[in-house]
Amino acid sequence: MKSINTSITKLFLLGLLVGGYSIQAQVHSASAAAKSRSQQANQVSTDRFRLLIEGSQLFLSSDSNHQALRVPIRREWLIPPAEEKEEKKDDLFSSFLYDPHVTSFDIGNGEIGLQFSSYYILPEGSIRLGIGRDVFLIFNPADSSLHPGLIDLGVTKERERDSGCFHAIMHHFVIGDANGDGLMDIGVVKEEIQCPGEGDDWYDARYLQHPLRWYAFSPDRWEPDGTGYAEHFIELPLIGMASSPVDFAAVINWHTYDSAKWFCPPEFIPSYRKKMIENETKERKEGKKPSRPKVKYESDKLPDQESR
Repeated sequence: MKSINTSITKLFLLGLLVGGYSIQAQVHSASAAAKSRSQQANQVSTDRFRLLIEGSQLFLSSDSNHQALRVPIRREWLIPPAEEKEEKKDDLFSSFLYDPHVTSFDIGNGEIGLQFSSYYILPEGSIRLGIGRDVFLIFNPADSSLHPGLIDLGVTKERERDSGCFHAIMHHFVIGDANGDGLMDIGVVKEEIQCPGEGDDWYDARYLQHPLRWYAFSPDRWEPDGTGYAEHFIELPLIGMASSPVDFAAVINWHTYDSAKWFCPPEFIPSYRKKMIENETKERKEGKKPSRPKVKYESDKLPDQESR
């Protein structure tokens, strides 16, 4: 009997040991995953590089590690000649007024991804036009070379009022390893506010968010990947903007930043919008009229602000 009890005790202790090891392994795995995500987040920066514009010439500059950097950027990568010529016909706006801040992130192969972003708001006029672009280049620190990464996205942010309805488009960008090769891929979530057209059987503005679409990193650029999936990803921040054209138009249409109350609740809610929703909810509970942060410039105000 004593032998049986001793065996049971040994098995019990062994079970505790194995179970404890299993729990520790799970905790270690979760900790490693969290650490990996934290390291990815730390890779994203908006102060490592700057865009310099001198006349018609463009340069990438950096003062990191006290080493001056000045790398020429081929103009057609950021400003395609045919599209620039087309815009000049209107002579009202330019979607090529890029912000000097550049978002950078480590790709995972020693190279650095760079996001250049523009957003121009027409200062006057009833259409309240806003338009901008996003372009991704690849920088190799080993030889200070640049080459295209993802440059054919076209207009990625836009708003315009037509016949009393605000049409708006916004592309949100994330990075993550969508194909398991250890390199950073680019994900895009497009959202838009549509206005009814001639012949449509609906009459009010409606919101639509498209599924996350991935561009996988190939040997020298990002290419569309219809099968990509990443459980964890990192958002790239807005550049030169406090909110998007879609937020601007949504507030006018539905009087709230809470996208769950728009025409069709989205699956993806960007971090900056979550903060605006939190502030709006808090102000409503306090009986205050929710404040509306500036989209970009002092002159870019919502209609209810213009009347004050």
